Amino acid sequence: MTVAEAAKLFNAGDKIRSMAESGKLQELHKRCIDQAQAVETGYIKVMDSLDRTLQQVCEAEQDIYDELLDSEIDGMNKLNTGEQGETIFNHLSFVDSTSPLENYEIVRRIAEQKGDSDIVLAEKNLKSLLATRAHIMAAKASVQESILANIPDNEVGVLEQELEEFKNTAK
Repeated sequence: MTVAEAAKLFNAGDKIRSMAESGKLQELHKRCIDQAQAVETGYIKVMDSLDRTLQQVCEAEQDIYDELLDSEIDGMNKLNTGEQGETIFNHLSFVDSTSPLENYEIVRRIAEQKGDSDIVLAEKNLKSLLATRAHIMAAKASVQESILANIPDNEVGVLEQELEEFKNTAK
């Protein structure tokens, strides 16, 4: 026991001193520590589960894009914003810098132009997957907000940044 803990115990009421003498106070502290560890473990499990689900969504999107590219449909080019010019980057892309929404817009545009049932179905599936992606990120933001509400202000830096990223992606 530290001097500070001893001082708190000395100044505590009779009930706390009684609990300390009987060992119940130490049991209470252990339960609090165990609960904190359980919350941390639960947080990690929930976030990992959401990440795995997000990965499955990404894989399902990729499967749809692969099928579309294999079908060699005309117009499978990126929307030309004028920023990228006429380079290879005008085609559907799956690098990290390419937005899933941008790829979806390409497929939506082709579905509107061609009306082919396979493309329309792909567009509907991609729209559903994008909505799922948004819900996952909103769930991650919700979990993060719950954690942030229960930790000291001096420990929130990185968690707040992640929260903003989750919210922005969900939008």
